[in-house]
Amino acid sequence: MSETSTHRQVPIKAEYYAEIEKIVKHSAEFGSVSDYVNRLLQEVLFGGGDAPYTQEEEEAVKQRLRDLGYL
Repeated sequence: MSETSTHRQVPIKAEYYAEIEKIVKHSAEFGSVSDYVNRLLQEVLFGGGDAPYTQEEEEAVKQRLRDLGYL
């Protein structure tokens, strides 16, 4: 995503930026930190639309994470 007159710069903590860089590096969905942050802001401000999983699927994932000791 290139900087244009429709974009503004927002300072964020270096540690947040570093964590987002890690996510972007391992993601096929996001090409840059800006892409990730813009998607996140879009979801927070305008809603994420339909949930990607049903309630049952989400509970199954949570149970699996609990079984593995992550939750």
